[in-house]
Amino acid sequence: RFRLSVCNGGPDGLEYHPTVFDSSDGKQKVALCFTLADIPAERVRDASFWTVLYRMLIYPNKKHTAKMFYGTVLPSLNSLSVRAAFTKKDANLSYQVPPPAHDMAAYHDLALLGTATNAGPPEEFKST
Repeated sequence: RFRLSVCNGGPDGLEYHPTVFDSSDGKQKVALCFTLADIPAERVRDASFWTVLYRMLIYPNKKHTAKMFYGTVLPSLNSLSVRAAFTKKDANLSYQVPPPAHDMAAYHDLALLGTATNAGPPEEFKST
C-alpha cells in the first residue's frame, strides 16, 4: 500500500481540502497538505494515472480543473472521494491561512510542509 500527499497553495482546489474555524483569531484555516492512504500498488504504478496527472500540469486546458483533479483523478487511486480520506480527526494536518496567490515566496514553505507531511514509510513498514 502507498500514500500520496497533496499540497496546494490555492486558490483553485482549496475547497476540497479540510478546513477549521480558528475561534482565537476568527479566521477560516485550511490544511494546505493532506495525505491519501491505502493506495494499492498497482494503481500508483499505473502509467495512466501519471499520464493524466502530468498532462494536466503540462498542457493547460479548460477541462483541466480542480474539480477534475480532486473529483476524478485522485479518487481513482483508492476508490474514495477526497473528503472521505479525512473524515476522521487527523492530528497530522496543519491548518493555516492560505498564502496570497501572488506571494511566490510562500510556495517554498508549502513545499517544506509537503515534505514533512509524508516523511518516511508507514509505521508497519519501519524496521525495529
